[in-house]
Amino acid sequence: MESKAELLMKYWGTTDSKEITRQDANFGNIEGKNLPRDLKEWVEMDFPYYAPEDELPAPLPTMAEIEAARFGDTNMTRNKYELQHIFRLSGVYAVKFSLHAVTIQEAENLLFLSKNTKIRVPKVYAAFEHKGADPLGEVGSRICPDRSFLPIYYYLIMEYIPGKPCTERNFNRLSPKTQENIVRKVAKEMRLLRNVPAPAPEYYGRIYHRGWAPAFPNLTRYGPPGYLKGPFDSHEDFINAVYTSSQIMASSQGVPEEDLQYICKLYLHTFRQIMSRAAGKTPVLCHPDFHFDKVIILENPVDKDDPDVAIVSWGMMGWVPEYMATERSFHKTPNLTLRMLYNWEMSKSIVEPHLDVALYFETFCAKTANNEHKHK
Repeated sequence: MESKAELLMKYWGTTDSKEITRQDANFGNIEGKNLPRDLKEWVEMDFPYYAPEDELPAPLPTMAEIEAARFGDTNMTRNKYELQHIFRLSGVYAVKFSLHAVTIQEAENLLFLSKNTKIRVPKVYAAFEHKGADPLGEVGSRICPDRSFLPIYYYLIMEYIPGKPCTERNFNRLSPKTQENIVRKVAKEMRLLRNVPAPAPEYYGRIYHRGWAPAFPNLTRYGPPGYLKGPFDSHEDFINAVYTSSQIMASSQGVPEEDLQYICKLYLHTFRQIMSRAAGKTPVLCHPDFHFDKVIILENPVDKDDPDVAIVSWGMMGWVPEYMATERSFHKTPNLTLRMLYNWEMSKSIVEPHLDVALYFETFCAKTANNEHKHK
């Protein structure tokens, strides 16, 4: 087992804390300098993408209309510091945009789901990049004195699904019966997702053999800043990548002079051996970044306690081991009882939840500081 100083030199090339902090900041910027500019590395789909005109519910919004939508209740972004923003236009379109190509990956994910599953997802009407528009009103600021300074934005124009977002506040206001019905329906959608077979017995990655976005959970420090994570064609390769990310994360914690904590060393020393014989390696299609606030609650006029649901955000999706699918679902509901119900409902009739492995995997990532996940 390498010492902390050895790990620092191996992965950071230094033991100087200020230099490590500087390098580590590059991982927080998923638009890092090494970001691939060739979108074919990110997606298989034809890009730009436009749905046939006869399928549009209204003319596609112009860039001027998108810019104007940042004012008032058409701006549905809850936090101006979100990595992705979303506007409502013409009452029928939701326009999501960001600096990051994960927006285009989401468009591809939605097209895949609409073609290969019965999951209720928004229809995709367009996906493209554009430079020169100012949807966030930045022109005139210190960093953007005029439009020539504006960055490229990636846009996804999709179906606007009217309803109430399943935020914790909205969820807790519902009756217990309504809450349980929502959880069960979301779990049913996730079981449909898990039913989609992987392209190979040990394949872990996105659709069409593409890697995940740079901020993919438990792999954020694997590979150079800004590069895609995977895909992986064996469980051993996947576990080695998680292990490497964990080593890097663990080595950067605390002051360089102190060695790794004993419990961290123990987990690093045993992780690959334990995971090599763990159950639950079968890849299942998963939404690793799922949270209930990505669910829209649709009113049921026949029974108000039994609303329909639609999951409207699919930026991250791919095949992961069964145990990781369970681990990613541990903290997705606001209520402990419903959280356990969700895990049971999601897993029954499809795969075993592999709770023992999922709990070990989660603890390993926590003890090695590899549970950071800032992407939304």
